[in-house]
Amino acid sequence: MGVVVDTSVWVDVERGRLALSDLEAALGADTVFATPVTIAELAYGVRRARTQEQRATRSAALKICGLPASPSSTVTAC
Repeated sequence: MGVVVDTSVWVDVERGRLALSDLEAALGADTVFATPVTIAELAYGVRRARTQEQRATRSAALKICGLPASPSSTVTAC
């Protein structure tokens, strides 16, 4: 089974309303899925990060989704 995690959840992590460790604990061993729109939003956020700290936090969301965290990576979704 798996869990679809929306962009709004990742925004809560970045803004400190939800700890990344709490999200990881809640997800457990479930596979994390993201819609193509969420993937695009997350990748855009990594590219637009103003600081290294922002970039690291935003990249963590892509890593949890099993996607490349590099802002230059291209992800194609069907």
